[in-house]
Amino acid sequence: MTATLQTRARPPSDSLQPATPDDATIAAIEAHERFDAAYEHAARGILALFEGNRLLVTVMSDRVRVLLAVAVLCLDADPDEQGRRLTPARMIEAARDFGLGSPGRVKAMLAILRWGGYLAPAEGVSDRRERPLVPTEKLWNVVLARWRVLFEALTMIDPLGAKALAATGDHRFLQAVARGLARIFARGFRPLSRAPRLTSCIDRDAGFMILSALVIAGKDGAPAPPIAQLARRFGVSRAHVLSLLREAEANGLVRRTNSGSVEATELVLRDFAALYAAIMAMTAAAAAAALQEIG
Repeated sequence: MTATLQTRARPPSDSLQPATPDDATIAAIEAHERFDAAYEHAARGILALFEGNRLLVTVMSDRVRVLLAVAVLCLDADPDEQGRRLTPARMIEAARDFGLGSPGRVKAMLAILRWGGYLAPAEGVSDRRERPLVPTEKLWNVVLARWRVLFEALTMIDPLGAKALAATGDHRFLQAVARGLARIFARGFRPLSRAPRLTSCIDRDAGFMILSALVIAGKDGAPAPPIAQLARRFGVSRAHVLSLLREAEANGLVRRTNSGSVEATELVLRDFAALYAAIMAMTAAAAAAALQEIG
């Protein structure tokens, strides 16, 4: 973990460090008798949260959106030795841990979040050269809604989920969860490493949402959504959807139907389950450390 993501406001404590999920932990989640229901709840909930937000869905991929939000909230909660919180300079440093791209890209993403009302300039700062920012209630609401869906899913397989849900009204808990997730990411843990076939599609605009819609339709036994409908639903062009689905087909994630649409394969259903098992394991680890931190 780099110095960027260390907590400098107090002495480090091993008890506050979240455990990095290992293969055995993730396998135990997948093996739980209620995992299918938990994973489906999480998948449906996250799809419902973001399909109506074209700014977040189409301007950045789900992976980048999640990593960016975690990094922003962690830096805001974790001042460095000089007391700096969220600044473009610190964000650029943290981006190396999170794989968010070049300094130019990071600045552009921060500008998008400011334009969308998710970040605001910090008040009462004497040195404006630092250009400090603060997450707004709008950003916290988006992140908290996602965490609540995951905590709800966790309640089906672990009593920790109910404890985490009950603590979401405590801002100290939410900040601690952000720190925990950031530290897990900074150690190199990536949920997508459990389902690498998904990576190229998920890294494209609305890719995660489009694949999620196909996965849920497959689990429901419903007809595959037409390409035009997917394009309208997620605010992207038909050409973009076609290109993404061709790539997904080449990776064995979808197949064409007799009607010319596409549907999820068993392979993508398994990969999504593996991805959500890793996400749930990471969320549980961060929540457990956060609950311990706030006592």
